[in-house]
Amino acid sequence: MQPVRVGSLEFKCSKVGDKGPLLVLLHGYGAGPLEWRHLLPHFESKYRILVPNLTPLFSSSQPIGFSKQVEYVGSLLNQVNELRESFVLVGSSFGGTLSFGLRAHFRSLVDGHVLINPMPLDPLNSLKSSQLRMLFGLNMVPGALPLFLKSKMGREILLELGSSFGFGGEGRKGLEGLSDRKLNLVSKAVQRFAWISQSEDWEYWRSQLKDHLVPLLVLTGQDDPLFFEKDFRSYQHLVPLSEHSSIEGGAHLVVRTHAELVASQVDSFVRSLSQEPELSIETLRHAI
Repeated sequence: MQPVRVGSLEFKCSKVGDKGPLLVLLHGYGAGPLEWRHLLPHFESKYRILVPNLTPLFSSSQPIGFSKQVEYVGSLLNQVNELRESFVLVGSSFGGTLSFGLRAHFRSLVDGHVLINPMPLDPLNSLKSSQLRMLFGLNMVPGALPLFLKSKMGREILLELGSSFGFGGEGRKGLEGLSDRKLNLVSKAVQRFAWISQSEDWEYWRSQLKDHLVPLLVLTGQDDPLFFEKDFRSYQHLVPLSEHSSIEGGAHLVVRTHAELVASQVDSFVRSLSQEPELSIETLRHAI
C-alpha cells in the first residue's frame, strides 16, 4: 500500500484480490477502510478491489468542498488504476454520495454502481432527527456550534451522532468512554460536515446523470436513524436503470451489521452486469 499524492494531500489505497471484475469501495465520513472489514472476506476471492482511505479529505487543515473532493478522489483513482480499466463503484453513507459524484466524473469507465445508505444530496435538510437538524443549524451562527457541543445536551447529541456513524467503537457504549480529546475531534468533524453540506451546490449534482444508462442498486437499512428511506431512494429518480433493496433491521452501518446479506446483494448485482438487461417499458420510459 504505497502512498499516493494528489495535490497537497497524501492518500493510501489498498488492493485486495487478483481476479474478477474491479470494484472500488468508498467508505463514509469519519470512518475509514476498516468500514469494509466484514465485507471483504466475501469479495476477495472473486473480485479485484480498490479500497482508498479517504480520511485526508476530512482531516485536511482547510475544509474541502464536495466538488473538490470528487476531483481529488478522481485523480487518486486515475493513479492507482493506471490501465484505465472499467469498474463498479460501491459507496456507503457519505462515500455513496462521493461515488455519485465520481460516476459523473468517470462516466464511460463505470460498469455499475451500488449505493449503501447513501447520504442524500443536501443532507442537512433530510435529517430525521429534529435535534440533529438543530445541531447543524447552529453552525450558521458564528461560534454557536462549538459552544453548544460543550454542553450536556450537545454531548448527548454527539453521542447519538457518533453511535450512528460508529465513531469510537461499535455502539453507544464505546462512545461513552471517549475522552474529551476524542469528543473534541468528533465536534470538529461535525462542524466540517456542516460546512461541506451547506457550501455545496447540490442542484448541480442532481442534474448530472439523468442520461447515464449504467445500472444502479440502492441498498437501504429499514431502521436507519439518520435519514428516511425515501431520501435514500431519491437517487433512483436521478438516474435511469435503478433498483432498490431494503434490509430489514438494518441501521446506518449495514456494511458492518449485515455484511453477509449486503455482500450477497452486491454479488448478485455485479454478476447481473455481464448479462443482457431486460428493459421493461417502465424502465425505458424512466431512461428517456
